[in-house]
Amino acid sequence: MPGRTHLWLGCFVYSAFKSDFGDVKSGKSSPKCTFFFQSYLVSEIYDYIDKNFTDTLSVSQLAVHFHHNADYLTRVFQRFSGYTIKQFILLKRISYAKELLQKGHLPNDVCFLCGFQNYSNFSRCFHNHLGLSPRKYQQSLSERTL
Repeated sequence: MPGRTHLWLGCFVYSAFKSDFGDVKSGKSSPKCTFFFQSYLVSEIYDYIDKNFTDTLSVSQLAVHFHHNADYLTRVFQRFSGYTIKQFILLKRISYAKELLQKGHLPNDVCFLCGFQNYSNFSRCFHNHLGLSPRKYQQSLSERTL
């Protein structure tokens, strides 16, 4: 992952000049350095999800991509965002589904365009978040415009 090495190197070099950043001789980073790295990692995860949420995407795939344990990624992501990675991916997909439905796409097409693998899962998730099925949501939009 480009940039990650630079961040760690920057934290390590900075720690040589600021004693409150940690023990330079042991190579251990302090909480401040860890915080900077974790916030950078979360922003990279956000960007990756934004670019790939319409594809098949899982926490284990993110773990492989970012070279970290899946539990660690979930824990750090949730600490910074308030959502688990799975919840965030689902929210991105539902938000995109709403956009597509507002533009008049068929619910069945929207399902696959948003990264869901089957319509029943898409419909259930959509209903759980909005209280309406995708078809009823789209109908309610068209009734509002009349």
